[in-house]
Amino acid sequence: MALYETIPDLQGEPYILDALNPSEKNILLRAGKLITFKPGDTLFRQGDPHGGIFIILSGHVRTYYAAPNGREITLAKWPAGHFVGGPDILGGGQHIWSGEALEPVEVLHLPGQVARDLTLQCPAFALALVHALAHKGRCYSALLQMLATRSAIERLAQVLLNLAERSVDGRSLPLHVSHEELAMLIGSTRQWVTASISRFCKQGVLGREGKQVTILLPVVLKRLGMGGETDL
Repeated sequence: MALYETIPDLQGEPYILDALNPSEKNILLRAGKLITFKPGDTLFRQGDPHGGIFIILSGHVRTYYAAPNGREITLAKWPAGHFVGGPDILGGGQHIWSGEALEPVEVLHLPGQVARDLTLQCPAFALALVHALAHKGRCYSALLQMLATRSAIERLAQVLLNLAERSVDGRSLPLHVSHEELAMLIGSTRQWVTASISRFCKQGVLGREGKQVTILLPVVLKRLGMGGETDL
């Protein structure tokens, strides 16, 4: 999950292991180290020396940037199949953001030199990394464009639509996404997100039944998300 304009923009996500045949997968698994993390554990920390990349085998990992004042913005939440720990995939330098496990996570850790050797030994792995980096570049470009050109209310409207579009009915918001998470995703505060969602509910744009929030008027959020005027 990331902040972007439309789901189709980021379809065709490149899962690294899916690009390898069984023999190539075995080479990769033998070269790396399997590590498990508990929810809330840090995989890598902003400012620490770069120690390689982590291919997510199960679970979700949040990558985020922390400003000097302590305020955080979520860059993305990556599912199994993606890697985190870039952009210096071959090692060197420092991590420019952090990664944390959102649930029990299993990863395959590849130190920089190991990743470098594998790109020379296995062309399919090298190509998979290129595709993965291109996908990440599109994700972060979309995030930058949204933050630079859309207001907070426009970003909130867009991310609500993105979240609902992934649900079974295309209208329900996931229960596990908190107001604090939404705030970190759009670069705002939890209090502002809570007030804005309450206002959407009063206006009839959103419906709330217990903890479940549903989009009732998606057309209003779509107009708002694209910077248009609404009748509310």
